[in-house]
Amino acid sequence: MNCKRVTIQRTSILDYLKAVDTHPSAEEIHKSVKKNLPTISLATVYRTLKELEVCGDITKIKVYKKSRYDMGGHIHPHIICEKCNQIHDIFQDEINKSALDLVDKTKFDVRDVKIIFYGSCRN
Repeated sequence: MNCKRVTIQRTSILDYLKAVDTHPSAEEIHKSVKKNLPTISLATVYRTLKELEVCGDITKIKVYKKSRYDMGGHIHPHIICEKCNQIHDIFQDEINKSALDLVDKTKFDVRDVKIIFYGSCRN
């Protein structure tokens, strides 16, 4: 996969994800990007999201059976409300560091850490 390839679809999706502080689904991304790029199909959005995930530019977060997306760059845990399905970022580097400290780095090279807390929000 060519991670350096720049396309208008890829740029539009990345620009959208950079501009929002939510964790949108592919359908939400498609609906928004389509406003400026009317010919983009949902299939193209899914394919581009997969490419961006493989290249490490974005993170896919599974919320039950639905995938949501977050900009890459800063690895951080998430908390998911089991009632309303909202996703919130947790920017506590100590959590990732503690998780990494449990790994025997002589036997395993860690590429990514995904920590998700499940619970109920106050809403």
